[in-house]
Amino acid sequence: MKLLLILLLSCGAAVSSGAQMTGDKSGEGSLSVDQMIEDFYSGDPSTLSRAKEKLMKIAQQSPESRSEVVQRLITVLDDPRTAQVTYSNAWYASAELLGGLKAKEAIDALVRHLDYTNGVAGLSSSHVPAVKALTKIGKPAVPTLSVALSDYRPSIREKAAQALGGIGGEEAMAALESASKSETDKNVQFYIAKALQAAKR
Repeated sequence: MKLLLILLLSCGAAVSSGAQMTGDKSGEGSLSVDQMIEDFYSGDPSTLSRAKEKLMKIAQQSPESRSEVVQRLITVLDDPRTAQVTYSNAWYASAELLGGLKAKEAIDALVRHLDYTNGVAGLSSSHVPAVKALTKIGKPAVPTLSVALSDYRPSIREKAAQALGGIGGEEAMAALESASKSETDKNVQFYIAKALQAAKR
């Protein structure tokens, strides 16, 4: 009887320990992902930085975790709150992580917002987070970016050219060369010319 009691107690401890270990992992589940996403909207740089690190770790745990993180990051791209400069850091952080994860699922959303910026202008892709992210995602983004070269908005065409130049390769080059023959906007022509130079490197 005493032996049976000891066995039961040790089994209970093992189960409890196992549950605690699982709990630690599951603590990085939906609730945690939602919390980290909300931290993106914090005005505190250290809070934002920690949230980015934690989300990347969660995404690396399993395909399911990665999918959950990617989908939540995509919702930030379409969040009306990020139209306010106050919350632009959330957009930049989401785009950065999607690029780092090479999230092909985010290509359409990133291309939709190709010209998103916090108001800072410049030729560097660091000023246009969608361009930077799509460049990291690479070749899978080329077909969608090629279509964006015909968008009615010059700003989208400019950034599509910039992203294609960053990605490079034959398919990107062909799209840029084709666009250079039909483009009439001088600013866009400039971006296409710069992209062609970059793609040839």
